[in-house]
Amino acid sequence: MEVEINPGSQVSLSDALAQHIHERADHVATHFHGDITRLEVYLEDVNGPKGGVDKHCVMEAHAAGLAPAAAKSQNEDLYHAVKLASQRLEKALAKQAGKQAARAREY
Repeated sequence: MEVEINPGSQVSLSDALAQHIHERADHVATHFHGDITRLEVYLEDVNGPKGGVDKHCVMEAHAAGLAPAAAKSQNEDLYHAVKLASQRLEKALAKQAGKQAARAREY
């Protein structure tokens, strides 16, 4: 699986943050048995040094046989925003896979 991390201009991508993103990506991938071919992560800090609930994370997964699925989250902590987005992405992929299985049973 290819993981593409796109930090915004206000985000400093540390090795620890990159490691956290890869761990969350692996967690998502294990639930879908390697069907995910690419995961794109977009990070943004809207207010910069002003602080607040302004750290955004958007994750987009490209899985074999499914349309791309995306999830986003916003939090004060970028690590927590990444975790929330990955959890939401898992739910979105599961829902999408369930719909696809239901359509396949109809035929």
